[in-house]
Amino acid sequence: MAKGKEDEAPPVAAGPSRVVMAAVVVGMFVVGIAAGVGGSMFLGGEHAAAAEGETPVEGEGGEAAAPAHGEAAAEPEPGHRDTPSASVSANGRLVETLGSFTINLRGGGGGRLLRTEVQVELDAKDQKLVETNLPKLRDAVITLVSDYAYPDLEGVDGKTALRDELLARLDSAVGGGHVKRVYFTEFVVQ
Repeated sequence: MAKGKEDEAPPVAAGPSRVVMAAVVVGMFVVGIAAGVGGSMFLGGEHAAAAEGETPVEGEGGEAAAPAHGEAAAEPEPGHRDTPSASVSANGRLVETLGSFTINLRGGGGGRLLRTEVQVELDAKDQKLVETNLPKLRDAVITLVSDYAYPDLEGVDGKTALRDELLARLDSAVGGGHVKRVYFTEFVVQ
């Protein structure tokens, strides 16, 4: 029997197959989820505060409000404790962790933040000074760093100047002659 027009299959349009389109859609979905999770982890944000069991402070429009100039972030940083942790350095002195800080830098509306962790070295007999003066020491870090602008912190010279000024402020906060060195164990400007 001869094939007629009714028996012929309709022509197939050229283009991507359904399998390829489905793979592209799934790939975009996975990338979107990964970007959202990564961004949330990088920026801290509302989800990090909720994970820590705290209620985030909300700004206009329902988004989490950034801390004002000179204020540290409301939520504790990962690994932050209210009491310092100590370890003994090679020269027999004690190294105390003051904790992690997220501080707004001074400057032209760019909204730059410094994320840093500060440790101080002192004689072992002075360990109680850090524990009893921790709020005063943390305040000294926040107050000093918030007066710095991004260009002030660029390069080794900027970080060294901040460390030297911080050493003087922290030592003064505990009565002088106690804080021997200051260490930045994390230093990221965003």
